[in-house]
Amino acid sequence: MHWNGKAWRRVLSPTPAGGGFLDSVAATSAANGWAVGQAASGKILILRWNGTSWKRVPSPAPAGGAVLDGVAATSARNAWAVGGTGSGKTLILRWNGKAWT
Repeated sequence: MHWNGKAWRRVLSPTPAGGGFLDSVAATSAANGWAVGQAASGKILILRWNGTSWKRVPSPAPAGGAVLDGVAATSARNAWAVGGTGSGKTLILRWNGKAWT
């Protein structure tokens, strides 16, 4: 859902093959937002809002799968996402303005 200052409006997002879910969203402006979760395949799911639509963003793919449970952003060039791997290890990713590492 997107709040435009007056009302909530449903916004479509890309659905990975087989489905998936989103756990967290963060935005730094009306044209920069992130949503994170997990695709049904067990891979990380990261979407970016550009002010008009959500687009899937490439992310690291830990062996055994992973899920992201939270995301926080301070600018278009700085965001952090946290979750865990399929082997039970903590996973922390950082967006540097170009890629998630």
